[in-house]
Amino acid sequence: MKNIVKDLKNVFFIGIGGTGMSALAFFLLEDGKIISGSDKKESRSLLKLKQKGVNIYIGHNPDNISKDVDVVVYSGAIPSDNCELLSAKQRNIPVLSRAQMLSKIIEQKFSIAVAGTHGKTTTTSMIGKMLNDGGLDPSFLIGGELNDYGANARHGSGPYIVIEADESDGSFLNYKPNIAVITNIDFDHPSFFSDLKMVEDYFEKFMQGVNKDGKLVICGDHAITRSVAEKITDKEKIFYGFGDNNQVQCKNLILSGFGSYYDLYIEGKKIGEITLNVPGIHNVLNSLAAFSVAKIIGLDFVSAFDSIASFSGVRRRFELKCKDPYIIDDYAHHPEEINVVLNTARSIFKDKNLVLIFQPHRFTRTEKFLDNFCDVLAKADTLLLVDIFPAGEKVTNPYLGNELFKRCKKKMKDNIFFASKDSVCEIIQEIHNEKNVYLFMGAGDITKICDKVASIFLDIKKDERKEISDPNTSELST
Repeated sequence: MKNIVKDLKNVFFIGIGGTGMSALAFFLLEDGKIISGSDKKESRSLLKLKQKGVNIYIGHNPDNISKDVDVVVYSGAIPSDNCELLSAKQRNIPVLSRAQMLSKIIEQKFSIAVAGTHGKTTTTSMIGKMLNDGGLDPSFLIGGELNDYGANARHGSGPYIVIEADESDGSFLNYKPNIAVITNIDFDHPSFFSDLKMVEDYFEKFMQGVNKDGKLVICGDHAITRSVAEKITDKEKIFYGFGDNNQVQCKNLILSGFGSYYDLYIEGKKIGEITLNVPGIHNVLNSLAAFSVAKIIGLDFVSAFDSIASFSGVRRRFELKCKDPYIIDDYAHHPEEINVVLNTARSIFKDKNLVLIFQPHRFTRTEKFLDNFCDVLAKADTLLLVDIFPAGEKVTNPYLGNELFKRCKKKMKDNIFFASKDSVCEIIQEIHNEKNVYLFMGAGDITKICDKVASIFLDIKKDERKEISDPNTSELST
């Protein structure tokens, strides 16, 4: 199995539509492999794979795996009794989890793995773009679609590979990177982690597993993250943040609309003036992580500054879908992430009403953080709460969504609605006024509703422009 990535020709993916799985499929496809796979339903990522010529099956069937398949890769969401998985094992076809396959891929290059409860997708994207703009032709696999490339993966011929290291099921311990970036450590994924201490223990093991000559890039402003990192005594560490106890530091920050400006200092010396065209303090921290990696590998900083300035973000990370009214689509599904997005929106739209349309993600997360969700959701001016997206979990409590609504209503009193997915558009049309900014958040299918609402408003504006320009219909012509 040591040279499996180099030698294999034909790969079958069980659960190919997931963000991480589709990235891996795209990567291997660009590497010249024959790719096929299955998933339970159509999705945006499946459509993109089909457009690249990948053979996709909807539904799982042992016959989907052809006799020419060299290896089967399965998603962490696939149960052990999946018929395709069982068939592959019975036929003695090598079977690897996504993390196992990815670990074999990164062994072949100088690897940079970005981990952390929040911010890893954007940080991975910034680093990948920075290396590519610097002429290093990197490979990358990301848990989101990088706007600058319209893809979540790239197979480059250069020596570097950048990956997003997902901690949700503990499988990131498979990775032994040359550089590990830790953006923060927070309690999430309660279906796997029992408490924050368990999360900390896993991140400590991940840091310990870094290549023996490897380096750690740590958000030094995050107390828990710094504390865990300081337990690692045999690795070189670079801390980044706003505080003076960080080697890579932001000073003189100016937040301006959908971007920011700041001075970058390294080891107490001013390196340059940074322009960032994605919003929020959290993205400033993400950019500091990217500059920390640039420092380690010796990337030209002028190129790095230009790359960050032209970085246009990641799909569903404070993604602007419409400007009149402002409609934002965001993947935020943890209380801390929601809080960050609300604070960012509040700093941009100071005189506006923030209308939050939120779809909770997973019953386990909603139940574990019920009070935390109530506290943060109540910060919106108006809340439309959509029922829970199960993400494959069994419905353990069918009334949990209603319980969340009742608790939020006690805090908000008015301006709160418990909405079905079908009723969101109607409610928005009823409450709409020119001061509203609409924030769609969640890791489920809320993005489809966001697209629908945005298209309605865009069509309205299109019709209004048509009326003004058409002398037969415009009142201006009379």
